[in-house]
Amino acid sequence: MFLLNNKWNEGKAQFDFSQIDTGILSLDGIFTLPVMLSPKIGYEVVIVLIDHTSFIYELAQMKPFNMFLKSGLGNTSCGPILFNLFIFIDKDSPLTVRPDQAELLVDIYANPCDTQSIKIWHDLASQSHWHLFLVDGQAKQIEFFEFKNTFNLDKTLSQVMKACKGMTQTNFMNAKQEFMNKYEVEDLFRMM
Repeated sequence: MFLLNNKWNEGKAQFDFSQIDTGILSLDGIFTLPVMLSPKIGYEVVIVLIDHTSFIYELAQMKPFNMFLKSGLGNTSCGPILFNLFIFIDKDSPLTVRPDQAELLVDIYANPCDTQSIKIWHDLASQSHWHLFLVDGQAKQIEFFEFKNTFNLDKTLSQVMKACKGMTQTNFMNAKQEFMNKYEVEDLFRMM
């Protein structure tokens, strides 16, 4: 049972991303942000894909497409790390495609030993729907997509929290770098 029913029923969703931290907007990648899209729904966590290349426009035109999530726990010399790999595949392609056949693979990491770092993922997992915004390099919303929450992130987070109980992480940035040096996004995809 989801804690927040946030199905979008209010027409075209438009959000002003120019007010988001310029540090985030200067980067490429996937970000999770708590926002209020509608006063009726209240705060929810949205997924923002920022891309400063023309590919963001190509992805926006590829309708419909599937978004999948592969989450897992990695171990580093600095402690555990939670990875979330977002996989974008043409709607007509099965998930059994090779990594090079996916339209886009984007990874994002969190510290499973830090309650604040994991809270936003718990909030996202508790929503009935996930909202994805495609944003270009000028902080302009290119497209909005809604996906029914079938990602089972809540189960993954529960397992991760059990596995990490009593563990510590000495340096998240070093853990992330070590993990990224060992595994490329294609490796994470193959773990499916």
